[in-house]
Amino acid sequence: MAHPRKTPPLGLPLLALLYTPDAPMENLVQMWEERLGILPVTGPDLPFTFTAYYEPEMGPGLRKRWLVFPIPCPFPDLVTWKGWAYRDEQRFAHDQKRRVNVDPGWLGLSHLVLASFKPFSHRLYLGNGVYAEITLIYHRKPPRWEPLPWTYADYRDPRVQQYLLEIRQRFAHKIKQEHPG
Repeated sequence: MAHPRKTPPLGLPLLALLYTPDAPMENLVQMWEERLGILPVTGPDLPFTFTAYYEPEMGPGLRKRWLVFPIPCPFPDLVTWKGWAYRDEQRFAHDQKRRVNVDPGWLGLSHLVLASFKPFSHRLYLGNGVYAEITLIYHRKPPRWEPLPWTYADYRDPRVQQYLLEIRQRFAHKIKQEHPG
């Protein structure tokens, strides 16, 4: 028989930033550092060639960068982060067009969850218009992230998966040290 957990599972805040060449990335990252109280571990910064979906709004030459903030927090913070992300996208827009698309997520030991305002059959409603989507599932043997049928192409990229795997391994090691047994 399963018993209720007394403490919520912890995970790490993640940001996936899609941005134009003129986006004020330093300002945006600094705002998130202040909000979450820690410097992020920067991951891949790649040309965004996975889809042309964002080009009509944001233009050509898009890039994507991943950041993980190495301070554990409970899952419910995801709703707050999506609200911050939305306000940041509006703040840095120019002529009614976004220069940055901010996708917050939560990297746990067993899965990676992204926040979205878009409802879909595989997304669960969290509140305040925010839905949660499990995007990647962790497998131990061999250690790897497994994409799901709806996982976006950028999260299937081996460079992104390697970065997220390394972050997950460091996080798991930290949890074991702080909570042996």
